[in-house]
Amino acid sequence: MKTLAAAIFAALAMLPAQRAYAGAGSLDPGFGGDGVVILPSIYPASSFDSGAKVAIQADGKIVVVGRAGGDASGIWRSAFLAVRLNPDGSLDTSFGPDHDGYFILPWGGVASNATSVLIDMHGDIVIGGNEGHRAAVVWLRPDGTVDASQGPEGNGTANFAVNDDDAHTTTLNAMTLENPFGGGTYHLDFAGTYDGAGFQQMMLGSYNNPGPYDPQPNPFITVIVPPGTNGNGVVTSLLDNGDAGVIYGGYAQDASGSTQCVVGASTDDICHVVGDDVVCGWFAGDAGGNFANPFVDQIFSTEFGTAAPCYVDAIMRPPVSTWTVAAGREFFAGGTRAVYFTLDGLGDFLPYFNVFAMTPWGDNSPREVLAQRDGKWLLAGFSGADLSNISDPVVARVRVIDGALDPGFGAGGVSLLDFDLQDYAHGETYGAALDAHGCIVSVGTYYNGNSDEGGRDFSQVFVSRVEGDSGGANDTIFRDGFDLATPVCGP
Repeated sequence: MKTLAAAIFAALAMLPAQRAYAGAGSLDPGFGGDGVVILPSIYPASSFDSGAKVAIQADGKIVVVGRAGGDASGIWRSAFLAVRLNPDGSLDTSFGPDHDGYFILPWGGVASNATSVLIDMHGDIVIGGNEGHRAAVVWLRPDGTVDASQGPEGNGTANFAVNDDDAHTTTLNAMTLENPFGGGTYHLDFAGTYDGAGFQQMMLGSYNNPGPYDPQPNPFITVIVPPGTNGNGVVTSLLDNGDAGVIYGGYAQDASGSTQCVVGASTDDICHVVGDDVVCGWFAGDAGGNFANPFVDQIFSTEFGTAAPCYVDAIMRPPVSTWTVAAGREFFAGGTRAVYFTLDGLGDFLPYFNVFAMTPWGDNSPREVLAQRDGKWLLAGFSGADLSNISDPVVARVRVIDGALDPGFGAGGVSLLDFDLQDYAHGETYGAALDAHGCIVSVGTYYNGNSDEGGRDFSQVFVSRVEGDSGGANDTIFRDGFDLATPVCGP
């Protein structure tokens, strides 16, 4: 018997090395060696980097954006940051002006940070964020250098402000591309806030790129006040609604000051054809160009029977669908819980929603919602403080049919990334995307457990990849008796 066992192990040792597949919700060992890449500090003397959003190119390369440097409040020495990783998590040294995988834009030394990233139909990388008091955009070529053919001044950059007002702050939180003309012409729609009224208001804008089709001033940018609100609100997310304009998600206060989940839409095209011309702007609502009624302004009810403030932090549209899925947070006495709800094409509620705790530790904060191909939705964000009083990145998977956490994903439907309990290192996810295999690539901020003399926590950018599907063509566990070498995640 001993001889037989020895022969089996000897035969196994001669087989080619196979890649381990731990199952849906597990960190992917094919990414960075253990499923997580923590980028070194950009400016070691000011180690306050942060990750915001991620986009995955057709070749599987991963573009991450966020903030380089700056103090804890982003007041000084902060810059736009873009990093490109290969599918295995290594830096892509074909990217960036110095061919080191990085693009950093200080914007003249004013506080700046990137908050959104898209890949356009030319392969350009479009990065949006904030430059001082203005919303800002930079276009990069596929090699990570500035595309000087883009932007209103032909230098690859643009910045916008409501009423061109530099005395108050216009922020850009989200972008989407609208391509009503086909070919290479598109509109860059963006959204965020404007504080010109003494408080934050919801802002929407559109930039024609390139601009010969648009007889309107370029860009078009406005403040919106959803009916039933007092004007105090934030747009956090945006998606293209085809010929019907855009759908936006966020939150706003009602007349009593309670915060409501808001999902709204234009009732007309942002850009539409009038005769031989293409006219752009928000024409629904009133003469000021405000949107008509939002899809929903909803205060959720907790099990205590009381109204609970609600925030939408992300929206998405499942493939081949007119649904809009919104995800965010509901506040209650013990902290916050994850919320998601679904609307049809007319903005009416569908019976696919839930309010639940992604983890049992206080605050739960989804910041991205994604649709898997098998009728399951992913909420990526971070948990509240755990027993060690720190927050952790988390991905939860729910079944659309009944709203329950999917027990086939992670531990009871939840994949938790615990950096290190010993030195209080922790992290928060702010963006996520699916690769071609349905694996989840998350980006966020890693707090390394150290701080400066003022007690401000040092931070870095982290990127993680979690196995997505546990069945179908991607399931290689012991098929034909062995774990096959077919990659589950990556290009």
